[in-house]
Amino acid sequence: MSKRSKQSEALFEVWHVLVKYRWRFIVPAFLAATLVLAVGMVLPRKYKAEATFERRNDMVLAEIISRGAPRTMQDPRQSLTNEVLGDSALDELLDQLGSQLTADGKSQFDRAGLRADLKRKATVSYDISSTELDRVRLIYIGDEAELSQTIVNKLVHNYIDRTRKQIEDRLSQSAKFFSDEADRSRKTIEALETQQLTFEIDHAQLLPDSPNSVQTSLTEIQRDVSEMVQKRDTLASKVDGLRKAVLITPKTTPVVIHGKNPELTRLEDTLRLLHAKYEELTGVLKMKSKHPDVLALQQQIDGVRETIAGTQKEVVVQTSHVSNSKHAEFELLLSQSIGELDVTERRLAQIQTQAAKLDEQSGSLFSVRSDYRKLSRQIEDTQRQLSFWEDNLRLVAVSLAAESGDRGVRLAVIKECDPILRPVSPNLSQILLAAALLGVIIGGVSVFYAHRTDETFGSTERLAETFNLPVFGAVSEIISNRERRMRRLRNMIVFPVKATVMAGILIVLTGILYLNLEKPHVYEELRRDPVNFFRNGADFSGGVKQSSTKATPLTPPLAQASSVSIDRR
Repeated sequence: MSKRSKQSEALFEVWHVLVKYRWRFIVPAFLAATLVLAVGMVLPRKYKAEATFERRNDMVLAEIISRGAPRTMQDPRQSLTNEVLGDSALDELLDQLGSQLTADGKSQFDRAGLRADLKRKATVSYDISSTELDRVRLIYIGDEAELSQTIVNKLVHNYIDRTRKQIEDRLSQSAKFFSDEADRSRKTIEALETQQLTFEIDHAQLLPDSPNSVQTSLTEIQRDVSEMVQKRDTLASKVDGLRKAVLITPKTTPVVIHGKNPELTRLEDTLRLLHAKYEELTGVLKMKSKHPDVLALQQQIDGVRETIAGTQKEVVVQTSHVSNSKHAEFELLLSQSIGELDVTERRLAQIQTQAAKLDEQSGSLFSVRSDYRKLSRQIEDTQRQLSFWEDNLRLVAVSLAAESGDRGVRLAVIKECDPILRPVSPNLSQILLAAALLGVIIGGVSVFYAHRTDETFGSTERLAETFNLPVFGAVSEIISNRERRMRRLRNMIVFPVKATVMAGILIVLTGILYLNLEKPHVYEELRRDPVNFFRNGADFSGGVKQSSTKATPLTPPLAQASSVSIDRR
């Protein structure tokens, strides 16, 4: 037998078992589903109360906020959960609830149990979280709808009121503190500036930035001393040189008259005669240049020329003595230089005296400048402190102005918790799914048990296989006419009626459970007066009928606390 045929046979056998024991499946499944639906009617209800508020930054203050803010201005953002659901917030809420419930005539109030339940079930979450906008959602799932609504709304409004008061107090205290510190710094600066001015008057020449400081004057005088010494040495050298020039320069100078040398005139005449004779010999007598007379004459001419070249052209004709002007000029320059040298030496002596006095004063230069620098540093430090206190005072003043003009971080209730009409637990779909699953499981177990405990044989083949006996034939079930009619009556009337009744019971229970979970106001009207409910017609809309009594809200309306401004940086 193939694997596919075995699977088909197994499925056919399962289907045959289900058909055979169908009522062993339907009745337990119906009872289990009915039990689950009935239990769902009495399960404790959980109601979800939810409120939303936001903090919005004004963009005008974004630049100021981005530069930093005091720690107290950052507390509302950093400790939001603790502020909304902290011990102090819960104590305030429980006190309000206690007084309100007492006023309403409810004497029993489990304060510790409600506190523990709030600690465990209340949550704070962010829908939007940014520098400009924070949208916060407060959720609490409680056992009573009206109480859960009241708790959520009061927690939000208490947080807004408390935070506003805290920040106003902190801003006022910060402003006073910064103002006092700024005034103290101003007074300190005035005292230090007066002390500095007195110090500058007493030690004007010893200050580093003074144009007439000792160091500057001493440097200039030392430079003047160097220049004067150099000038003195130059003048002394000039005087020595002029004295030497006066000594070596004669008072008179000889005057010499020069004339032409008579010997040179004679030699020139002799040379002209020799040239004429040479012209005569070569021109008139036609003598050759190699002629002994011509050669002798040429040698004479050369000798005369050499003599003329070695002879002075001029000679002293007359000598006389006159007064030497150079000597007088040197004497005049010498007397002037001696006068300048005397003036320079006297000026040098004066400058050296001034330098000695300044050098004596410079001995206290470092101590005076050290004291002056200390005063300057104290003034600078105090001015920085004053700037710090004034900046913080300005920030706090802007924050106070923003708080007064509703321009800071605005805390606004976006959505209060509305009256809760239906619970969030138990869930209808979960109950229906549990009823279906439990019914199927119990029905399946019942069918399995019936099949396992059934010892009858459904076919001759199983009988032969079980007892290992040959089977020669089988006689079918003998059914009488009366029994056939009874079976037909059960199959056509009794079983459909039973199935219809069970289905009707399940539908009715499901409908009642639906009304109880999804439409509590309709369920309450049906439970109080079923006759008038069906006579007047059921209202299955999402809200309560207009004719019904309107519940008085326990929380203040949204308009009373719709916007609260809190400057937070």
